Amino acid sequence: MVPENDYAQGQLYDEQALQDVVQMERKAQEIIRDSEQRGRQIVADARAKRDRMLAEAREQAERRQSARQSAEEREIAEKVASIADEVGRDAKAWLAQAQVSLDDAVSYVLRLVTMGDVE
Repeated sequence: MVPENDYAQGQLYDEQALQDVVQMERKAQEIIRDSEQRGRQIVADARAKRDRMLAEAREQAERRQSARQSAEEREIAEKVASIADEVGRDAKAWLAQAQVSLDDAVSYVLRLVTMGDVE
């Protein structure tokens, strides 16, 4: 038979062991909660960083598109101005030629009219 003192001491050890197990379980649960919270925070931070990076990429793409569009618009404006200058030069040349032709026609008509008076 086990002496009562030994039994009480064994029971004390069992209770202490149970308390240690319960304490370890609580610590484990606390570690799990902390880990889950940290995991959620990491995911939230990663999503926020992703959103910032996407927004920045969109802004850069919009700036590049705007710059490209501005360059194309400048190029078109330069071509339009060049064509307008060329058309203006051609119109002036045609106008000068038309003036010469008009002067020649007026001279011819005047010669015809004046010769008709002489005859």
